[in-house]
Amino acid sequence: MGEPSLHAPFIITDIDAYKWVKHGSKFELKVHFGGSPPLDVTWDKPDSPHIKIEKPNQFTSILRVSKAKDTHTGNYQANANNHYGEKKSERCCLQVEGYFYLQYIMDSAGTFMGKEYWEVKAQCVGIRRVLEI
Repeated sequence: MGEPSLHAPFIITDIDAYKWVKHGSKFELKVHFGGSPPLDVTWDKPDSPHIKIEKPNQFTSILRVSKAKDTHTGNYQANANNHYGEKKSERCCLQVEGYFYLQYIMDSAGTFMGKEYWEVKAQCVGIRRVLEI
C-alpha cells in the first residue's frame, strides 16, 4: 500500500465576491475546501455579534447569521491551512440593505414635500441617498 496523498488546501466551492441581504433576514456564506491532512478553517469577518460558524465536515465551513444587522456589513473571507500550506477564499463584500434614517422635507410654508431616506450600503460600496417625493 502506498503512502497517503498529502496536499495543501485548495478551493472546491468558493463564496461570491458580492452578496446583498435585507436587514433582518438570514444569510450564510459557505466554502468547500480540499486538502490533506485535515484543515483548520478560520474566517476574517466584521466584529459583529450573532455570527455562527459551522463545520459539517472537515472540508466545509459555513458562516451563518439568523438576523442580518447593519453591523454585519463588510468583508468576509475564509482561510484554510494545514502543514502543507494555506488557501484563502474569495473576499466577499456583504451588504446589508435597509433604511436607517428618515427625514421629512417641508417647504418654507410647512407643506409636506416628500421623504428623504438614507439607505444602508456596504462599506465597500458606499452610502446612497434616495429621495422619494
